Amino acid sequence: MRKMKKTELKAKLVSFVFIVLMPVFHERKETPDKIIIRYKYWPLFYIILVGGLILSITLDEIVGGLWGYSVWGLVFIFLLIFIIDHWKPWKETRKAMREGSVKISGSKFSFSNPFVVVIKKGRK
Repeated sequence: MRKMKKTELKAKLVSFVFIVLMPVFHERKETPDKIIIRYKYWPLFYIILVGGLILSITLDEIVGGLWGYSVWGLVFIFLLIFIIDHWKPWKETRKAMREGSVKISGSKFSFSNPFVVVIKKGRK
């Protein structure tokens, strides 16, 4: 067994994180004529962002110290995971929008009516 360099190890770790985290906040279904991307937990992003703001301000006022910054650190980590998870579908949707083969429905603020992007295949 050969010894891995630090850069190889970092690259494998990053690729592992991307593979594990990719389908966390959205689901992608592909049929022969279209691609359906459903953003199931988009409202959760807004809830955590606003909750983090309120909790951070409250902790700063009541306890003081670094607790508010700790909350923002956790919110920032969640934000990074959210962006990493949505990067590939966003690129795919942008490309389809340029081609004019996309249909968008639903709401970013609703769990019962999630944001859905339908991309038609075969149109160039």
